[in-house]
Amino acid sequence: MGLIGEKASESAPSTRPLSVLVVNSLYAPFVVGGAEIVTEMLATTLAVHGHRTVVVTSCSRDEDVRIERRDGVDIYRFFPKNRWWLYERFAPGDKRSAVDKLRWRVTDAWNRDAGDRFSEILDRIQPDVVHTHNIKGFSPAIWHVARRRGVPVVHTAHSYELICADGSLLDRNGESCAAQSRCMGCKFHGAWYRAQAEAIDVFCSPSEYLLQAHAEAGVMPRRSAHVRNGVARLGSLSNIGRRSGDHSVRFLYMGQLSTHKGIDTLIQAIRIVKNPAFAIDIAGRGDGEAKLEALANVDDRVRFHGFVEGERKDQLIAGADALVFPSIWVENSPMSIAEAFCYGLPVIGSRIGAIPEFVEHGSNGLLFEPGNATGLAACMTDLLERPDELGRMKENARQSGNSWPTPEIMASEYVSIYRSLLRRRRD
Repeated sequence: MGLIGEKASESAPSTRPLSVLVVNSLYAPFVVGGAEIVTEMLATTLAVHGHRTVVVTSCSRDEDVRIERRDGVDIYRFFPKNRWWLYERFAPGDKRSAVDKLRWRVTDAWNRDAGDRFSEILDRIQPDVVHTHNIKGFSPAIWHVARRRGVPVVHTAHSYELICADGSLLDRNGESCAAQSRCMGCKFHGAWYRAQAEAIDVFCSPSEYLLQAHAEAGVMPRRSAHVRNGVARLGSLSNIGRRSGDHSVRFLYMGQLSTHKGIDTLIQAIRIVKNPAFAIDIAGRGDGEAKLEALANVDDRVRFHGFVEGERKDQLIAGADALVFPSIWVENSPMSIAEAFCYGLPVIGSRIGAIPEFVEHGSNGLLFEPGNATGLAACMTDLLERPDELGRMKENARQSGNSWPTPEIMASEYVSIYRSLLRRRRD
C-alpha cells in the first residue's frame, strides 16, 4: 500500500514510513466536537497508509493510566493532574464555580505532571514529529518537552484556546468579541500562550478566518498552513432530493445542544415560521436537550432524536433537504457543514467566523445574522416557498461536497508538512 504524501521526485529516505505522535485532549469514544472526529480520522488514516501512529489523550482520575490499540493506532491515556478531567465539563447540567474554573486554568497554564508523563511517552515512542490539536488538560508544557528533544511540533488549532480563556471568543453576554478586543483576563491568557507558542514549528488551521484571528491577537508562528479538515463520504448519495413523509421541506439540526450553538435562536425561529408544511429533525446532546424535547412535545413539526451516530445519523442526513446551523459561536470549520455538503444539503448558517468561507449565500446555502431568529425564519420560509431555488442550491451543495477534501487528502497534506520539517532538520 502506498504512503500518503509521497512524491516521485523525493529520495528514498523521504518516503519511508513516519512515526507520528498525535495529541488531543479527548479521543474516541469521548467525543464532544469536531476536534475529536478530525483527530481520530487523521490518526487512523495515517495508520492505514503505513505510518506508525500513536495518540496521547486524557482519561478520568479513576483510570489514571491506560494503553490500548484501536483501528491500528496505539492510544496512551492518562489523567493530567488537575481539579477534574476535562470531559466532565461537558456533562449535561455540570456547574463549576468561577473560583474552581480559575484554579483549573492556572494549573493548566503549565501542567508539570502532564509534561513529565508526556516526556516518558515521548522517550518510549521516539517519534519523528509531534502533532498537537486541543491541548487543554495537557498545557503548553508538552510542546516544550518535544522541543527540548529536537522533535518538530505541528499544531492544528480547532478553537481559540490560545487567545481566549474559554476558547470561544464569546464575552460574558454570549456575544462574539474580536480577537484584538478581548477582556483583560483573555489578554493575560493570550500573552502567556503567545509566548509558549514559539515552540511550535508549524501552526495549522482548517480555516483562513482562524489563522487571521490568531495573527490579529499577536500569535505569529514561524510558519502557518491552511489545511482543511477531511470528511468521510457518508454513504450513497442516491437519496438526495427525496422528499420525506407529507412535508414539503425537511430541515435538520445536528450538533451540540448548547446556547453557543444557537439553539435558542432556532427555537424562536421555528415558532416564527407559521407554515405547517415542514419538519425539522433535531439530533444531539447538551444542556439544551430539555428545551428541545419540550418544543417537540407541543409542535408536531419538530422531531427530537437525542444523540445519534452511525447508520441512524446517515439516515437523518440523507432524508433531509437542508441543514440549519444557527451558531452564535465564532466557528472555525464545522464538520456538520462538510457532511451536509457531501449529501448535497444546502446550509442555512450564521454569518459568523469561518462559516461564510464555506457557505456562499444564495449558492450552496443562505446566511443570516447570528442570533437573529427573524432572519433564520426568513431563510427557512424562503426555501419553503421556492422549491426550484432549493433544488438549485442542492446541486451547488453537492458540488461543494464533491470538492471537499477526503481524509486521505487531509492526511497527505499533513504528511507533506511533517516531511518538510524532517528535511529541514536533516539539512
